[in-house]
Amino acid sequence: MKKQLLFILTLFLCSFSSYAQKESNKKDSTTLIRGLFSVNDQYKKYIPNFSPQSPNTAQSTKFGDYGVNLATGIPDIQIPLYSATAGSLTLPITLKYHASGHKIKSKATWVGWGWSLDVGDGVSRTVQGLPDDVDGNTGKNYLNTTLLSSRDPCSNTTNYDIINSARNNTQDLEPDIFSYSTGSSSGKFILGANGSQPFLFPWQAIKVNKTINSLGYISEFELIETNGTAFKYGKDKLGNLVQESQNTTHGRWSKQYVSNWNLTQILSPNNKDSINLYYQNGGNVYQEDYQWSASIIANESGNYFTNTPTATAQPSTSSSVSTENNIRYIKFPNGEIEFIQSLPTEIRTDASNSRYLKQIKIYNYADNQKVLLRTVDFFYSYFKNMNNQDARLKLDSISINHSNAVDRQVYKLNYFTNSFSWDDSFNSHLKQDFFGSFNGQNNQSLITVSSLNVATSGSPNPISITNGGANRQSSSTYSKECVLEKITFPSGGFAAFDFENNQFFNGTTGVLASGLRVKSIKTYKAVGTQPIVKRYHYASEHGLGIGKLPTNWKPDTSDMVFHQTIHYDDLGIIGLSGTADQFIISPYSQIEMGSIDGAPVYYTQVDEYFEEDTASIKNSKN
Repeated sequence: MKKQLLFILTLFLCSFSSYAQKESNKKDSTTLIRGLFSVNDQYKKYIPNFSPQSPNTAQSTKFGDYGVNLATGIPDIQIPLYSATAGSLTLPITLKYHASGHKIKSKATWVGWGWSLDVGDGVSRTVQGLPDDVDGNTGKNYLNTTLLSSRDPCSNTTNYDIINSARNNTQDLEPDIFSYSTGSSSGKFILGANGSQPFLFPWQAIKVNKTINSLGYISEFELIETNGTAFKYGKDKLGNLVQESQNTTHGRWSKQYVSNWNLTQILSPNNKDSINLYYQNGGNVYQEDYQWSASIIANESGNYFTNTPTATAQPSTSSSVSTENNIRYIKFPNGEIEFIQSLPTEIRTDASNSRYLKQIKIYNYADNQKVLLRTVDFFYSYFKNMNNQDARLKLDSISINHSNAVDRQVYKLNYFTNSFSWDDSFNSHLKQDFFGSFNGQNNQSLITVSSLNVATSGSPNPISITNGGANRQSSSTYSKECVLEKITFPSGGFAAFDFENNQFFNGTTGVLASGLRVKSIKTYKAVGTQPIVKRYHYASEHGLGIGKLPTNWKPDTSDMVFHQTIHYDDLGIIGLSGTADQFIISPYSQIEMGSIDGAPVYYTQVDEYFEEDTASIKNSKN
C-alpha cells in the first residue's frame, strides 16, 4: 500500500522551499519522501552558535511516532507528561531528548544528560562583548552608548575615549543576542541602543517590551503575539524576581549579569485566563574553559621591540558560575502541577551544587479541594567517565502513576554505552575536535598550525609555534557514547535509534564532522513483532552523505591570525622607540563556526524511506 507523508519544517533563520513526492519505482509498502531545500547562503552570517548559560537553560504523539528535522537529521524525541490549560491557553509539560551527541564540556540537566524538561522557555541572553546593561545607569553599556561619529578613533576625543574604553573592557559596543520561545514562535532578537526598537530575526510580528529598573538593569521582559497573548518573564505574580545569573571571569575582568529571565506568566488577550509559574532554587553550576593563543613579534625596527625567534601556544582560563531556577509550581484555574526536586542533602555526584527532579505531582481542583490525579517519578543512575567515576546524571526510567494506584506507565531508557572516554580535566580538554567533541588525539594545544609566515614582503619568514600542530579532526569512535539507543514504552513495544556521524564539504571532499544524524528509527509494537522502519539518506550539491556548514569556516582556516602594527615612543625621555608587526594566532571559537538546532551541519537533500511492518525491503537504496 502506498503511503504519502507530509512534512512541515521550520528552521531558525532559514526559509526553505520543499516538496514531497512519491517515487514511482517503489513497490509494496516502501515509500520514499524526498525533501529538497533551497538555501540562500546569505543567512549564514547571522547564525552564530551560542553556548548555553546553564545546563537547564541549554535542552503528545502516539508511542514511537518520532519526527525528524530533515535539515539536520536530529530526531524529535519527547515524552509528553501533561498539559496545563486555561481557556484558550495551553502549556505542555514535556520531557525532551537532544540526540546530537555529547560534547566534552556538556553537563547534565536536572533530568539527566541530553534530556530537558520543557515547561516553557525563558528569555536567555548570550553576551557579546559585555552585557548590554553592564554596570546599569553608571556603565558605558550598549543600551546607553553614544554611537561613533566615524570609524576613525582618532577623529575626535569622544571616539578615542569610546574605542579605548572598549579595548579595556569598560565600554560595550556590541548588542547581546536574546533567545525566546512563545506558544507559536521562537527566534532571537537584539535590543536597540538609546531606546530604539528591538530587531527580531527571523522577523516576526511579536512585540518585545523590556523593563529597566531604577538602577539601569533589565529586570523583566514581555512578549506579545499578534493574537494578544502575552508571555511575561523575570517577575512572578507575587512580585518575586525570577532570574538566573552568571558570574564570568576571563583574563583581567569579571562580570556578573542576568543570563536568563524565566517564564512566569501566560496571559490571554482579554486578561481573563492565565497560567502562572513559580520557581525554586536549583543550585548553581561551575563551568571552565580554556582559550589558546600564540603571539609573534616580527619585522621590528628601532630599539624597543625584539623579534620572536619562536612562539609558544599558551592557554588562558575562563570560568563561570551560573545560578539555576527550577520550576516549582504551575498554577491554572482548574489545577496545579508541583515539581519536587532533590534535597540539599541528596548530593548529585556529578554536580554537587545542583539538584535533580525526583517527582511531579499533578492536581485537579474539585469542590474547593485539591485532588491528586497522577504522579511522575524519575529514576537515575550515573554515566561513568574514563576513570570509572560517576560523572553525568543518567535518566534510566520514568513512571507515570495514576491516582487509582492501578494504571502505571513506565518508560525505560537504554543508551549505546554507559560510560564515556574523557573526564573534565585539562588533558581531556586538549583532545577535542573543531566542534568541541572528543577525538582522542594527544594534542599539546588547540592551535593547528605549527609555524606561521610573518614576512610582510620579500621571502618567507616562518616562525615555529611550540605546542602547535594540533589534530582536531572528528572521530566516529566516540560519537555514540552515552547517546540514547532505545525507549521501551508502557505497552511493551519500543523504538530503537541508530545514528551516524555528520559529514561536511571541506572545499575538496567530504570529511567527518562532530555530531550525529539519525540513520534509522525502528518502532516495534511489541517484542517479537516486525518493526515499522524509517531510514534516512543525506546529501547536498557536494555529494551523497555530505552536508554543508552554516558559516564560511573551514578546517584549512581553523586558526585565526590577527595582524597589527604596534608602535612605541618614549618621547625622547630615555631614547626608546620602535615599530613592529604583531601576529596573534588563536583557534576560531564555535561561535564563528555556527550551528542550526544544535547541529554543526545541515543538508539540502534528504531521502526518507518508510517501511510497513509486514514489508520486505526490495529497494536497493534501503
